[in-house]
Amino acid sequence: MRPNWPTKKLGEVTKKEKFAIVDGPFGTQLHTSDYTDKGVPLIRILNIAVNKFLSEDLKYISKEKYRELKRSRVTPGDILISKTGTIGRACILPPDIPEALITASCAKISVDNSIAIPFYVCAVLNTKFVYSQLIAISTGTSRLGFNLQKLRRVKLPLPPVDIQEKIVERLDAIRKAQELNDKQIALGEELFQSLSYKELNSKIKDWKSVNFGEKEIVEIVDGDRGENYPKKNEFKKSGYCIFLNTKNVTANGFVFNDIDFISKERDEKLRKGKLQRNDVVVTTRGTVGNSALYGESVEFKDMRINSGMVIVRPNTKKIVPEFLLNLIQNNLVQDKFKQILSGSAQPQLPICNLVKVKFPLPPLGIQRQVVQKLQAVQDYKKTLLQQKQKLQELFESCLDKAMKGKLVS
Repeated sequence: MRPNWPTKKLGEVTKKEKFAIVDGPFGTQLHTSDYTDKGVPLIRILNIAVNKFLSEDLKYISKEKYRELKRSRVTPGDILISKTGTIGRACILPPDIPEALITASCAKISVDNSIAIPFYVCAVLNTKFVYSQLIAISTGTSRLGFNLQKLRRVKLPLPPVDIQEKIVERLDAIRKAQELNDKQIALGEELFQSLSYKELNSKIKDWKSVNFGEKEIVEIVDGDRGENYPKKNEFKKSGYCIFLNTKNVTANGFVFNDIDFISKERDEKLRKGKLQRNDVVVTTRGTVGNSALYGESVEFKDMRINSGMVIVRPNTKKIVPEFLLNLIQNNLVQDKFKQILSGSAQPQLPICNLVKVKFPLPPLGIQRQVVQKLQAVQDYKKTLLQQKQKLQELFESCLDKAMKGKLVS
């Protein structure tokens, strides 16, 4: 995509104040021991989604600590962007949070409203046009990141403010439809958890209890993190083998709208982490506990996990793959994952902790019955997720046309 409007550097559309673009405090200035049950919200990378602020799992710090670190303060209308790890996700701080502090993995952008509309700037920051620039200025191998000086030089297509207003009006209509769809998905998830509880949790005392470390039931397979791990310049948008990224594994299964491939030669050099049919992929870093089943319906033949995931490989003579997936998505297991996480800025689920997590294992016949009863809800959720994807494509198409000057009437 090449924008037709004149471009400006991000640093040229911010407020003319000292900390219009700022990142969070150094790790030595803020520790998990500083977290409190109430106080000033502390925004971490997991609170930033694409054009959406996630208020779940907010942490807090005291007023005193906030005043000490207020260089990194944010207020409603400020843009938040992830600057390390999963880079480039941006959203706007909502009005119901009057003030907050960001961590070192995030940055804040305060836009000059006489030059640009924050919603428009935020939407553009989430495009591939900007993401490609962020990738180019980032450093690191296993954990990417960019600095503020380079962020200020990122270019944005910038039409006049009155045109931005028209663009935002159209995008906002789609955003409201997305919010309604999100509410329906949340209700679908509540229905799934309710039915799942009825079929699993309430009967758990009648079944055998096992853990993820019992290899005769499941095998935990880590990815290859050695010297043959692909470098970022090896990833292509087409090729031999999919190399899964965090965007591909969600709380509701695989999403393949942004795929990275590696060559056959690189694939053959990697020792482990290759998917087999019936494997369940679980994310173990960042957003922990997302999962997906590599069943026959997945069209891709060759797939690998990255370093932030593990494969849970079922022994199909002991456990039905779909039952295993339902278990992992059940709050019974998800809550246990949360209890054993390590890390603060970026939560992690080490394998040494994962193998200790216990789950109920009924006979195969009952497993199949449970899967069948839950399938209708899963199909309903799948329909809603397809609608979500179409709405996102509509949003991106509308923004793409707007950036090319084709959506101004």
